[in-house]
Amino acid sequence: MERKHPIEILTHPLTVLAGIAAGTLLGLFHAGLSGRIAPLGEVFISLMKMCAMPIMITMIALGIARMLKERQAKRYLSALLVFCVCACACASLLGLLFGFAAGRVLVDNGGMRSVLSKLLIAPNSGVAASAMSFKELISGIVPQNVFRALADGQFLPLMFFFILFGIALGRSKEQSGNVVLQALDGINEAFFKIINWFIYLMPIALFAIFAETFSKYGKDTLYGLGGLILACHIGCLIFIAAYAAIIFAARGKAAARAALSLRQALLVGLGTTSSLAAMPFAIKALENGFNIAKRETKLIFPLGMILNVQITVFFVTMVVSLVCRIYGVAVGSHEAAVIVLGSFCFALCATGMPAIASVAMLAVVFSPLGIPVEAAVVLFIVLLPLVDPVLTLTNILGNCTATILVTKLAGEDDRGKAVL
Repeated sequence: MERKHPIEILTHPLTVLAGIAAGTLLGLFHAGLSGRIAPLGEVFISLMKMCAMPIMITMIALGIARMLKERQAKRYLSALLVFCVCACACASLLGLLFGFAAGRVLVDNGGMRSVLSKLLIAPNSGVAASAMSFKELISGIVPQNVFRALADGQFLPLMFFFILFGIALGRSKEQSGNVVLQALDGINEAFFKIINWFIYLMPIALFAIFAETFSKYGKDTLYGLGGLILACHIGCLIFIAAYAAIIFAARGKAAARAALSLRQALLVGLGTTSSLAAMPFAIKALENGFNIAKRETKLIFPLGMILNVQITVFFVTMVVSLVCRIYGVAVGSHEAAVIVLGSFCFALCATGMPAIASVAMLAVVFSPLGIPVEAAVVLFIVLLPLVDPVLTLTNILGNCTATILVTKLAGEDDRGKAVL
């Protein structure tokens, strides 16, 4: 049995969880010190995203090109689309149910109203919000300069460009196309190697991230929003249970051992609140733990990050339903349709955006309901850092589930198949 280097203790789940617990306690009881160490967490997240973005865009191009050459893309993409639509429909219904239930329990006793009032008058809590027009949205998807989009980390424009680039590679001549594919594969592997170096910083970084998060708003605000935070966690647990059932149904008895390979990806997602940062570890787990071929993971998983938005749909639907009760807006069939469609549009459009930037798009949901967008923006800004870890963890597990199920239903997942 190969003996591990002592430094590997830094990547052990117990070490990571100890860092999270220590950071939480520091944030709650020593807010001043938490602010001083916050840059450690910010640097770690930047390092993860620095490598994760090139990995994702190269994988999308590689995956689409290879699948087109093998003429299997249609089956995989169709199965992924069906999964995402069904999952989003279930998420919206669950979000409405949780929103109505939370409204009856949390709002009727006045607790949420008092917290919202406090947030609305809090200094520097307001954020200017304006609706994004359809024209602005469409023009923002098509990059004027792909290198500027890469430098600015603009997610959707890069996805648009590299999807087209992958299709072009898939339709190119064998010899010239394969040279480009091999070059992209080399770039992809190099960034995976760099991420493996940075992962040893994770316990220290998560200690700083959680300390800064829990020191920001104070124990009173956490207590006031505790019921809503609990409702969100319960909803995520329902999704996690459903994902686990799907994985076990698809993989049988071997699923339990294979699922352990996902723990590093889930811990990275929990700590960094970034699905993008956790993506390389999730892909590695799917390939090694679940024995799924690279050509499938490098197509399905990155595209799933764009389409597989059911957790965001659930969260937004739940909170919007709750805010409707706070403002006395009766939710009938018309209002429910507005909430569901608006939440789905928001989830798709906000993919890859920073949370603070994406909340300005909440006008898509709230304006048709006659609710002040500014109030919703403030509530989301305060609430997101507190629930983002579990939302991200659930989202990563959902995307892994989609990849496992799609490869099971739409094609073979034999890793021994030849890869270009």
